[in-house]
Amino acid sequence: GEIGVETGHADAATGRGTSFRIRLPAMESSPADASRLGDAVRNERGHRLLVVDDEPDVGEMIGEVLAAVGHEVDVYSSGADALAALEATDYDLVITDLRMPDIDGQVLSERAEALRPGLSRRFLYLTGDTLSPVAHEFLIEGNRPHLHKPIAPEELRRAVERAVVPG
Repeated sequence: GEIGVETGHADAATGRGTSFRIRLPAMESSPADASRLGDAVRNERGHRLLVVDDEPDVGEMIGEVLAAVGHEVDVYSSGADALAALEATDYDLVITDLRMPDIDGQVLSERAEALRPGLSRRFLYLTGDTLSPVAHEFLIEGNRPHLHKPIAPEELRRAVERAVVPG
């Protein structure tokens, strides 16, 4: 069928405006269409993210930036608390400071991997140091996604979209 539009006309004498009648072809939908629509709605809602930074103000700022674009974000200031969250919840991405006093980002990713094989590939690391030899080996030689602090909000949003592993 065709898409058609019929219009009336404005009648100044009666004060009536223009009327429109739009004819659209009927569409058949299938369960597959409904499933794709559901996926689209889920994707628009963003991803489930875990943010870990031992500086609470930094973690909250990161959480707010990502929540503002539709992500569901949990923020922790302790690696131990984040590990407990990882045991209870499946996250699409973990954004963690590399250097923290209790459980740092590297140990957190190793323990996460022991919990769920493959989970360590869903980590984005934040670092404020000047890439010490240990950090350099872990991040650069390990080809792990990372950002240097301070981080611009747009840079953070782009990095999260690149780092999230589909499926």
